[in-house]
This record gives sequence, structure tokens and C-alpha cells, in this order.
Amino acid sequence: MTRIGMKLGVGLVIVCAVVAACPVWGQTTRTVTVRTGAAIQAAIDLSAPGDTVELLGGDAYVLSGKINAKSGVNIVGAGIGQTVLTATGSFDRFIEMEGVNNVTLRGLTMDGTGSGLSYGVVAWNGSGHTIDRIEVKELSGPEFGPLGVYFSTNVTDSSITNSEFSEIGTDADFGGGIRVAMQSKRVTVEGNTVTNTGRGGIFFNDGSSDAVIRNNTVTGSGLEAFGLGIELQNDVDGSVVEGNTIDSWLSVDNSQRVAVRDNKIGSATATDFKFAGLELVDVTHVVLADNDVLRGTDVGLSFSGQEDTEGVIVARNEITRSNTFSAQLQGDDNEDGNVLAKVLLLENKLTDGLGGTGFVGDGFGDGLRLNANVEDLLAVGNEITGHAGQGLSLLGQNERLRFIDNEIKNNAGDGVHPTDGASLPTDLQWLNNVVSGNGSDAQPVSQGFADGFQTVSLGAVGELEVGEAVTLSVTPSLGFVPDAVLWDLGYGTPVLGLSVDAVFDGPGEYEVTVLAYDDLNVAYDTVMITVVPEPATLTLTGLSVLLGTLRLGGRRRARRMAEAGSRAAS
Repeated sequence: MTRIGMKLGVGLVIVCAVVAACPVWGQTTRTVTVRTGAAIQAAIDLSAPGDTVELLGGDAYVLSGKINAKSGVNIVGAGIGQTVLTATGSFDRFIEMEGVNNVTLRGLTMDGTGSGLSYGVVAWNGSGHTIDRIEVKELSGPEFGPLGVYFSTNVTDSSITNSEFSEIGTDADFGGGIRVAMQSKRVTVEGNTVTNTGRGGIFFNDGSSDAVIRNNTVTGSGLEAFGLGIELQNDVDGSVVEGNTIDSWLSVDNSQRVAVRDNKIGSATATDFKFAGLELVDVTHVVLADNDVLRGTDVGLSFSGQEDTEGVIVARNEITRSNTFSAQLQGDDNEDGNVLAKVLLLENKLTDGLGGTGFVGDGFGDGLRLNANVEDLLAVGNEITGHAGQGLSLLGQNERLRFIDNEIKNNAGDGVHPTDGASLPTDLQWLNNVVSGNGSDAQPVSQGFADGFQTVSLGAVGELEVGEAVTLSVTPSLGFVPDAVLWDLGYGTPVLGLSVDAVFDGPGEYEVTVLAYDDLNVAYDTVMITVVPEPATLTLTGLSVLLGTLRLGGRRRARRMAEAGSRAAS
């Protein structure tokens, strides 16, 4: 194989890997090396799908107009901080990807200092894009945003990974790192860092479903407005938000089948209070599990709705040092009577509500507050401790509430308010709760629920190997025919059904939770599933070595051989 370089015009070199002569345009994959900003577009225009336009480190790439990407042509630099694009002239974005597919951008810095640009990358009507290891900084233009990467319409099956965004629209209401909008489906945003923005970090909206937002870090949100670290708004269905570390406000609004897991929101030393740590608005079939909310939020968990909302699992979250409420659930108080319904609060820890001055003024410092129009709530095994205000507040008109095995301790106000039956729901189960060390330790008593309670059960599941398929089933109690059964498998999106198929792709302990409900009943169960690595097998000629043990004729024979060796040794 011969590598041949050809110089075509100022600042443009073509490097080909060929068998015969080079170049015949469109015949072979080429790397086109560009040394000036003026030559980038010419190189792209001459390239064919599969070609790479290479930008070197250390050279000055000054753009006098936007770069127009081409389908299948990659634009690759030497790395963040090494290949730097700057701008001069009247245009608003560094790179545009309009109606093109399968473009890779990698190893570039786009520095908008002094340029007045509004965008790093803008794409619409395309698919298969890979944006990896880029940097966008110092955008202050007047267009919507500004934004580091903006998938504005119908960008599908693409990814934005391992990139850095900083100083983006710091004085603009919508300044942000990444926005994925208007039917841009199946987009992954992973491993990115967003620092100092006018509004916040990562936004998905308007039908941009099946998103994966994972392992990103967001700080300095809301320098001008709001402070949303991550926002999913309007039909961002079937999405997963997990493993992110953000300064404030992870919001899911008007979306279904979303899982929010293992995120860290806020800071132990925060002094700037934003509205919420976790926010759910008008959601259905959502899982909120294993998140940590630290200081810096007015409401640790805000769950509200203007539409009927049902089927939500809130499990094992830890919320501490919020100002007004550690958690508030509130249906919409309107003439339609819209409610929050069929909610499981399981083993959450709500601690140390502050009650100081926050985002919306002086706070109550309460633990869990139900602020009307909540129905069919099942709260099991939660801890509500150390708040400046009340532990549990049951306000307004709520129906069919169940509290089992909760601890409400050491809150300065009442442990539970109110406690008299006339002010409480007609149907209230109060069972095995511990209320102690509060301003008042008075407790309510159970009332109503004349028809008793329904249950569901999950059978035990044996140890599984990574990648092993298993069908999980739930068994309702006699006469209980659930309208819906919602599963949190500990990975992926929430799923529905009396039975579901699962494949766990990594080793570990998975806590599977199921929530079942009909018009008047809500029930749950959990099971812990252990997943172990698939046995490593090395195949030799006529032999197979399994985890260091010679295997001839299967595991049973290997065990017999080991036992025989043990007897011989003794």
C-alpha cells in the first residue's frame, strides 16, 4: 500500500491510501489535510462520502463564513485546544449540517471570543451524526440561544459525546450547552461538560424521544434565567437520564416512559438556590430512582401537574438541605379536578430542610408536603428527619393515602399535620410508622378502606449471567385485575405489562420494582437480582479452559476432575 500526498491550491493537501494511482475523485477514501480556514470549505466540497478533512494542530483557522458540512465527510482536528477555529465577519455559526447525514466532527475547538457568533454547530433534517471531543466556548450572539450544539429539527440517530461547552449566552434567557429539538429522535448526549450558561446545560424538547442523557457534568447554570441543568419538555418519551452531575434542576415535563436514575443535583456548599432539584410535571409512567439532591434547591422534589398524571415510582432518592420542601406533590386545583395519582414513594430519605431564604422567598423547611389533589399514594419505608418545619403535611383534598413503615423524626415542627380524622382523607392507612422527637409527635389513625387492600408479588429470581434473557412476571392477589403494571428494571426505560422480558448487560445487583394499579388500588413489590459476568472461555485446540479450570466434556466433568484431584492430594 502506497501513501501519496498531493497539494491542491493554497493550504490544502490530499493524502491517499491507494493500491494504484491517486487520486481519482470518488474512487477511494482520502484524508484531505487543510492548513487554513479559507481552505476548509473547498476541501469539503471536493470530498466524497468516507473522506476525512483533517485540520492540524497549531495552525490558525480563521473563518470568514460558516462551514457547510457534506454527507459522509468527516471533519477532524488534532484535539481540543490544539485545532482552534475562530471567526471574523457577519455570520452566526461555525458549522452547519443542513439535510446531510453521517457527518463526524471530532477534535476541534470553536472559540467565539469577540465574534458575536450564536452557535457552534447547527443541524437539521439529517441522521447518523457523531460529534465527539469538541469544544465550543464564548458565544454571545443575538440569535435564539446562544447554544453550543443545536439540533433544531429532525436530527435522528446521532450522538454528542465527550465535549466541552463554556461561556455560552451568559446574559441570555436561553443560553445553553446543548439543545435537541423538534422530533430529533434517538440522540445520545454522554460524557459532556457544560460550564456557565444563561439558562442551563442540556435541553430536549418537542417530540425528541428515545433520548439517552448520561454521565454529563453541568455547572454555572442560570446566570441569566432559571438554572435548568437538564430539561426534557413535551413528548420526550422513552428516554433515560442517568449518572449526570448537575448544579440544579433536572426537569421532566409532559413526557412518558422516562427513567431518571443515579443523578447528583446540587452541592453541599451551594449558596445560590434554584427552584428545584428534581421536577416532574404532567408525566405518566416515570421512574425516579437513586438520585441525590444536595443543598441549592428550593424544593428538592417538585411533582405537579395541570393534567391527570399517573403511574410514577419514586424510590431510594436522598434529598437534603432544601429550603422550602424536601418534596412536594400537588395536583392542579382547577375545575377539571386533575390529580396526581398512582404514586409509589419507596425508601426515600428526606433530611434537614433549611427553611431559609431561597428561590421563591422564605421557606417552610418542611419534609414531605401533599398540597391537594393527590390520590392513591403509597408511601413505604421513607425517612423524614431533621427539618426546620413540619415533617409530613397533608393539605387540601387528597384521596386514598397509605403510609407504611415510615420514620418521621426530629423535625422542629409537627411530625404530622394535621392528625384529626375530619381534616384527613376519608381513606387513610397509617401502619407501623415511627413518629418521635418532633415538635409534636401526635399521629393520625387509619380510617376508611372498607374493601381492604390488593397486593402483587414477584417470584424469586436466581442468579443470572450478563446477557442472559429472563422473563419476569407479577402475580396479583385474587380478584385484582390491574389496569397497568409499571416496571423499573434498574436499567433502560420503564416498561409495562404483567410480564416483561429483561436482559441485564452488566454485572451487579439490580433492584427491580413493580407498581400495579386500578381505579381504587395501588400495590407494589420488589426483588433483588444478582447478575454475574459471563464465564470467560478460552478455546484451544481440542481443549476449553474455563476460569482457569481444564474443561473436558462440560462443567460436570470439570467438577469431578477437581474432586478427584482433591482426594489424591489428601
